Amino acid sequence: MKHYWTGLAALSLVAMSGSGFAEGFGGPRDMPGDFGNPEWIVEHLSRRLDLDDTQQKALQNVVDAAAPEMNELRDKARQNREAIRNLDVADPDYDAKLADLARQNGELATSATLLHGRLRAEIAAVLTPEHQKSLAEDMKHEGKRRHDHP
Repeated sequence: MKHYWTGLAALSLVAMSGSGFAEGFGGPRDMPGDFGNPEWIVEHLSRRLDLDDTQQKALQNVVDAAAPEMNELRDKARQNREAIRNLDVADPDYDAKLADLARQNGELATSATLLHGRLRAEIAAVLTPEHQKSLAEDMKHEGKRRHDHP
């Protein structure tokens, strides 16, 4: 029974931390911990904010520069989830292995949060004050919508 609750707690941790840093800038995601499709970020913001060509190119440069790190974090998060799923609850070292994977998951969540914050700042630097205000309002409403409709 102890293994059941430990496993359930670990799965909850993975789900919560994944969803916490997966919100990114919105857009389609194929799994928790995913930043979404980097191209979608550029397309969505360009269309939503009616960015000019210079801003679109600058935004594309920001996203292109971050894409390898986003992909690496996505891959590591996927591997972490698979490792947790593949743990054998009958293994005498189950709790220690699970604790190690949970620690790794926390490190991934920290890295993803820092990357997300850096991207937000770099994207904001490309935008006009009006665009920044519009995006902030959109994110506020999106967060409220997600909170109101679980």
